[in-house]
Amino acid sequence: MEITSRSFVLVVVFLLCIETSYCRYYTREVKKSLQNPLRYGETDIVFVLDTSGRVGGYNFGREVTFVRNLLNKINVYMDGAQVSLIRYGNDVDVLIHQIGCWPGSSKCELLPALSRVSYTGGSSNMGAALQKARELFESSRPGAKKVLVLLTDGHSDGNENPDHQATLLKATGVEIFTIGIGSYDYSELQSIASPPYAGVHVYPYNNFNDFNGLVLQIRGGEMFINCKDA
Repeated sequence: MEITSRSFVLVVVFLLCIETSYCRYYTREVKKSLQNPLRYGETDIVFVLDTSGRVGGYNFGREVTFVRNLLNKINVYMDGAQVSLIRYGNDVDVLIHQIGCWPGSSKCELLPALSRVSYTGGSSNMGAALQKARELFESSRPGAKKVLVLLTDGHSDGNENPDHQATLLKATGVEIFTIGIGSYDYSELQSIASPPYAGVHVYPYNNFNDFNGLVLQIRGGEMFINCKDA
């Protein structure tokens, strides 16, 4: 069959379009991989806040401030970080839950919501809070990194064993960071956290200001979005 010049031109254009599209796709994917090796920044993060009487209202306010400062360095969106937040004292309350529930609130909506997270006092049911976190992680995105950030003094008086619950979390691939608040029990923070411990997964709250460094530990580095109205 004779191929006309018009047909030849169409075939060439078609092949060029395929090649160009592939090259653009390949370049885009390579850039994503280089900029963020952790599945392009997909990370499911559960914050667990201790609101017990031992911690007190002042230190609980510092916990909320810590979460706010950390979120200021992290992108929250469908293909980035998705966030849930648990508060525990006598009871365990899920106050924010995005993981696996997108479309959720953007970071610019989450930050004002943190101002409404209030102190309750009471006992320290840490084990039950970690058990609840395990339930939330069941809806994590396939392949996303799973991170739990626990802010506590390390003391627990609930029925559930926090060390056992932490072991179950780590067995499912959850990386645990612990932040010591007030007169904290370092040995308990270490027993719950993922290794290695000091300066990597276990931090004292006092004088902590290396949020960029902690983001690198949690996410592997990324660009971040500021919220002017937060």
